[in-house]
Amino acid sequence: MYILIPSALCLKLSSHSVPIRRRLISAYILAPKTETSLNVHEKPQTPFTRNKPTTLSRTPIPLLPSSQTDSPSPALASSLATMAAVKKIANYIIARPKLFNFIKPIADRYCDLAGYRKVGLLYEDLLREESHTVQLALKRLPPRLAYDRAFRIRRALQCSVTHTLLPKEEWIKAEEDVPYLSPYIEEIEKEETERKMFDALTRK
Repeated sequence: MYILIPSALCLKLSSHSVPIRRRLISAYILAPKTETSLNVHEKPQTPFTRNKPTTLSRTPIPLLPSSQTDSPSPALASSLATMAAVKKIANYIIARPKLFNFIKPIADRYCDLAGYRKVGLLYEDLLREESHTVQLALKRLPPRLAYDRAFRIRRALQCSVTHTLLPKEEWIKAEEDVPYLSPYIEEIEKEETERKMFDALTRK
């Protein structure tokens, strides 16, 4: 059912390390500047006199407001809405047999023309790995699923380098192209939503 809107499933979360980087940069820019250059024409002091040590003033370093540093990226904000829209459309089509029977051959034909099954890939092998959510989901995969995924990607890369397809008996069948990563992605997105809700309650 996810093959109806394949591009929507590729919009996942981005790395959320940007706010920390922004705080470090803002702290460096807004920090008070101190004069550290030495005067070369200054008379040398006698070895028997000892100057009183200078104390540095500890001024707080201003940071950007949390509303600016902790603001999520557009991909992070639209990920949950995208997954919800895909589910809503799929459930709407499945609940109507006539509409499902009309769209199902089109969806199957689309996957066949995409060609990823002919190089031994599943649909969810094509999800963008640069997303922070997908990275967490990959870490939660069982060892067997992670090994099979790595094998499929390496085999497809070899086919891409040699500009060949796999033998027809090694193509991925339609009944084998099942989601194996999206359950973990949905679980992580629910955890992120609950974490934001609890953070909002504690801040109030």
